[in-house]
Amino acid sequence: MCMDGVSSDVVHLLISTAQCNIATLLLLSSAWVRYAGTTRSLSKDGAYAFIITAQVGKATLPPVFVLYFR
Repeated sequence: MCMDGVSSDVVHLLISTAQCNIATLLLLSSAWVRYAGTTRSLSKDGAYAFIITAQVGKATLPPVFVLYFR
């Protein structure tokens, strides 16, 4: 089962690595958005908006990767 000289295991490994890299970047950015919500210079509403946005982003990542990147 070779496709253009590359085995399917290698292709699967490369896709899995890319998925992990994308997920890592999105989770880190979500963490930084949440951290930005803890600054004292923001109003309470602004801080709440940052934290809720980060939580929604973090909560939606796992289902998206399970459904679309099998």
